[in-house]
Amino acid sequence: MNDEITIANRTHWEAEVVRKNGFTVPWLNLDRDNILKYAEDRLDPVPSDLYQIYPAYLLKDVVDKDVLCLAAGGGQQSAVFGLLDANVTVIDFTQGQLDGDIAAAKHYGYQVETHRLNIRDLSEIEDASYDLVYQGPSMSWVPSVHEIYRSVSRIIRPGGRYRVDFGNPANHFWEWDGEYYRVTEPYSERVFRYPDGAFDFRHYLSDIFNGLVDNGFRIERVEERSWTQPDIEATPGSWTHEMAYNVSFAVVAEKERDIGLKGEGFTVEALNIRKAHADDSEFVFTVKKAAYREYVEQVWGWDDKYQRERHNKEFASHDFHIIQFRETDVGFFITSSTSGTLKVNQIFILPEYQGRGIGSACMTRIIDNANLEQRSVVLQVLKVNTRGIALYQRLGFTIVGQDSIYFQMEKLPE
Repeated sequence: MNDEITIANRTHWEAEVVRKNGFTVPWLNLDRDNILKYAEDRLDPVPSDLYQIYPAYLLKDVVDKDVLCLAAGGGQQSAVFGLLDANVTVIDFTQGQLDGDIAAAKHYGYQVETHRLNIRDLSEIEDASYDLVYQGPSMSWVPSVHEIYRSVSRIIRPGGRYRVDFGNPANHFWEWDGEYYRVTEPYSERVFRYPDGAFDFRHYLSDIFNGLVDNGFRIERVEERSWTQPDIEATPGSWTHEMAYNVSFAVVAEKERDIGLKGEGFTVEALNIRKAHADDSEFVFTVKKAAYREYVEQVWGWDDKYQRERHNKEFASHDFHIIQFRETDVGFFITSSTSGTLKVNQIFILPEYQGRGIGSACMTRIIDNANLEQRSVVLQVLKVNTRGIALYQRLGFTIVGQDSIYFQMEKLPE
């Protein structure tokens, strides 16, 4: 993904690295004993670097755990976890930030894995890869929390923890006017542009919290704290003075544990497949619109009237199956058969239920059924749907053809 937002914000942060913004300078004076004391709430006073790592209990028992510092380049958070003998990976979209993580690892003598990726597209990362995902103060640089939550839900292990922080949305756009801190934009205004063109986004509380729940997380803890140690005596309008008036907060959420996918056929403990009925038509269209529209818009643009007419024809002529998760309808798929192949015409899951292994489980059952009959499974996927392509490749599909819009993919019988 390399859209206008990504290009502008990456350029902004590469410039911040050159300028040595406080979030870009590696922490090279950390003390492991102090980190351990901080984790146990036994360190007083707390130094300014560790103050930014919270809640402190997340630093307990991370030895040999797989920890992802997400959008947290700069050699800061990764250095703390590296000194605690965690297996540390850092994802950031600026190489300058990742260079800071590499420098910190070399300085302290631990290993670090780095990936220059946009956090809005984590399709390169395998499912269930991490025990802890620690996201730095970065959500205001992306337009939607939901796309990040969906990806994190997929790459974090069941029972794993996800930590993410936000500024107070009520105070997202404000400034010092010489006498007071003044809110400058109405709450309905979500987007701010920096003079260099970078984008900054306000996220509403309903999205922040409901989005976690909708993507398979259980909220464990919320902790308020300013991004840096506040100083009420500092120069009014300065960063440390502002922090005395504008507190941010971190959310720690636990990924739901095993969803109970087991048993024979499509009927399993938490997942059930049923044939669609006539009154499912509207639900099927709603799912397709929610899950597929963003890709259609990139290729052709979304014409609601045309898409509905096409859906009505498809629904009347194909056998649809409804995917249920814990007795709730969450998606659908269509397959068709020939003597040697089983074609997956469509499979879509509501966005709020993606990242839980539901789509993978359905595809795995389709593949298993095809294997029993020694048939190949074939499908086609839009080239812009990088997440779908990555999923199919993880399931063993290979690209066997393409045109300007689609990849054709196949998995041979085993």
